[in-house]
Amino acid sequence: MKIRELLALSVCAGAASAQAITFENNIVTTNVDGSRSASAADFDGDGDIDMVAVDTENGIYYWYENTGDNATYTEHLIQGSTGRANYVRPYDFDQDGDMDILASSSGEDYIAFFVNDGSSTPTFNEKVLSQETRVNGVLLEIGDSFAPRQAEAADYNGDGWLDVCVASVEDDEVSIYLSSGPPNFDFTQQVLADNYDGSRAIYTADINGDGLADVIAGAWYAQYFSYWENQGGNPPTFIERTVNDTFTNPYAGIWSIFVDDLDGDGDNDIVTVHQNDNVEWHENVNGDGQTWTTRVITTQNLIGKSVHGADLDQDGDIDLMTASLRDDKIAWWENNGQAIPTWSERVITEDPDGPTGPIEGVADGARSVWPFDMDNDGDIDIVWSSRYSTTAAWAANDLLDPPCPFDLDGSGELDFFDVLMFLDGFSAGCD
Repeated sequence: MKIRELLALSVCAGAASAQAITFENNIVTTNVDGSRSASAADFDGDGDIDMVAVDTENGIYYWYENTGDNATYTEHLIQGSTGRANYVRPYDFDQDGDMDILASSSGEDYIAFFVNDGSSTPTFNEKVLSQETRVNGVLLEIGDSFAPRQAEAADYNGDGWLDVCVASVEDDEVSIYLSSGPPNFDFTQQVLADNYDGSRAIYTADINGDGLADVIAGAWYAQYFSYWENQGGNPPTFIERTVNDTFTNPYAGIWSIFVDDLDGDGDNDIVTVHQNDNVEWHENVNGDGQTWTTRVITTQNLIGKSVHGADLDQDGDIDLMTASLRDDKIAWWENNGQAIPTWSERVITEDPDGPTGPIEGVADGARSVWPFDMDNDGDIDIVWSSRYSTTAAWAANDLLDPPCPFDLDGSGELDFFDVLMFLDGFSAGCD
């Protein structure tokens, strides 16, 4: 490579690394009352990204069709009247190439997935895992999971089909539902714990590096924090492992969990957000899930409700994103990339006059965050929803991608003129 080409590469890389991330909010709907969850996928197979969100107060699930400009969305009803709709996530349960939707509702002890029929404007057919029984409006029997809050899917028994794990708050249960697979997709509940006081949050990941899906759960009142290590088998067996047993009053109040390799050492660590305003990360010290060190990221995430993570700035480490209800805040937290990382908060939107002022922010009662490349530009955006502003939206990441173009002048090689053309576009804010 010629010297001028090396210089060009270094200049281009330096220009890319110097840029700062900004986010621009795109409102998808203001029709989801009390929304606790939103996420995204290409549900209609047209190549652009749609959204799914819950109207918690009315027990309704919607999907929002992207009309192609990443700005205009058409609302479609999936299911209504389930009572206190909590959670939605896209998965391909039947492995037919289109995205189905997993849902949970605490109002009717309801857990279900909605099967995408694969049409250009899909309809979703309900497959119930658990639901309470009523006759003429009279409750006869609660569902297998009493007031389920969060649900996730993974293959726990290694048979090739997605199962479901659930945290249910009223019966203090952590459980999985094992799928029989096609054609019936019958589910059998297996209870991992029935005394996890106020079980509320759930996540699935391989904690000890054995290739099996473990279950990480957080509880509202329990004065400890655990995960359930998958030992394999069909049905699988699990061993409960304590992550932190030093929680004291006020109770931990874990609302949300995220798992990834936060310190870049090759194993999975855990992040939790708490009702007491803490965001904490739990370091998997030896990579086997046996020894943990808990560190506080912040004590100022006012009533944190949701946490997730991704490499938002594309520097090779995992950043975080949070939704906190009291200060109406959606924020991302930049990882400094150290062996024991710390995170710096970057606010995307918040209450303009503080949590006690009369003016409410666009994310009034911020409730959920989820990472996804909504505009297909190669960087990760943030999907969010809020409880009081009845809003589901996404924040567009303006990170320039790719960071360095090649052969812009058509000469057949990277040269100084390509860099000049790139920098001219970069300074004008191209993306």
